[in-house]
Amino acid sequence: MVQIAAGGALGAASRHMMEVIVDRWLPFGNFPLATLLVNTGGCLLMGMAFALLASDGPESAKSAVPFFMTGFLGGYTTMSAYALDAWQLINDGRFGEAIVYMAGTVILAFVALVIGIALIRWLGV
Repeated sequence: MVQIAAGGALGAASRHMMEVIVDRWLPFGNFPLATLLVNTGGCLLMGMAFALLASDGPESAKSAVPFFMTGFLGGYTTMSAYALDAWQLINDGRFGEAIVYMAGTVILAFVALVIGIALIRWLGV
């Protein structure tokens, strides 16, 4: 449990840091770019972690699963923020942006996960 809590705290802090960086350096107005990037990057990392730690990885690496996959990535990824951002776009009458955001997040997250798995397997790790 301590591993999961520590990982979750680091993941949540990392998510906040990413939002600050994106909002400062890549301002896209009211479009939730930070959440889109966090979810996509989190899925890429989840795919890589799955390939390295959980599925084909050595037994010694599997002890990192609670800390990294459950804790860190659970605290880092932001599907609840995704849903709220989508609602806010719709509530503001920005239907086209809402559709792009909702579909883009789901599609990019899945593609990132697959790339993460493929990357680790390609590297032979």
